[in-house]
Parts: sequence; structure tokens; C-alpha cells
Amino acid sequence: MSVPAISIRVEALNSKIWLMTLYGEIDAGQSRAVGRALNEQFALGHKRLILDLAQVDYISSDGLRILVGAWQRARESKGNLVLVGVKPRILEMLQIIGLDLVFPIAETQGQAIAHFTRPR
Repeated sequence: MSVPAISIRVEALNSKIWLMTLYGEIDAGQSRAVGRALNEQFALGHKRLILDLAQVDYISSDGLRILVGAWQRARESKGNLVLVGVKPRILEMLQIIGLDLVFPIAETQGQAIAHFTRPR
């Protein structure tokens, strides 16, 4: 049985903030595609990323590892990775393992953008 490929859309919200929207499941096989897409954004100098997970129903441990690695890379380059649209089931998993304390998590795209624009 073949696993459907994850779909990824990237768009600029402004000159410094990029939105990456994921559609599908981030399982062990699909996490590599997500990792490649995130790495492409960093290679382009995009260090302020919003990751829209509203259309993601499942994230495997491999997927979480990829997301944590991307968050670390963003932070090292003085940027950040903000999660938005996280479904309750995934949010609960993030809370259980403590990643809600690592990732900034926003309910709306506007709140995610505000994370980058408010004074530090």
C-alpha cells in the first residue's frame, strides 16, 4: 500500500516572514520531504517561518524530530519557527512530551505573525 505524498505550499507573507502550509500526514516517510522543504527555506535565507498544520492529522516521532531540528536551525540564525492551526490531538501530543514549551504555537495566522513583530 502506498502512502500519499504530503503536499507543501510556501508563500511569502511579507519580505521577512514565510508561511509553509502542510497537507497530509507527517509520518516516517513523509518527514523527509518536510525536512527538505524546511532546509530549502533556510538555504534561501528564510529564517522566520510559520508552519501551518491545520490540514495535518498525524505527526510521527520522525516528523517531530524534523520539526525540532528546524526550530533549532531557525533559532541559531536568529529566527524562529511558529506553529499555527495545530489540531487538538496533535497539540495534546506536543503538550504531553513538552514541545509546547519549545515551539511558539499560535491559534491564528495573525497571532503567528504578531510573534515576529512584537518587541523582544
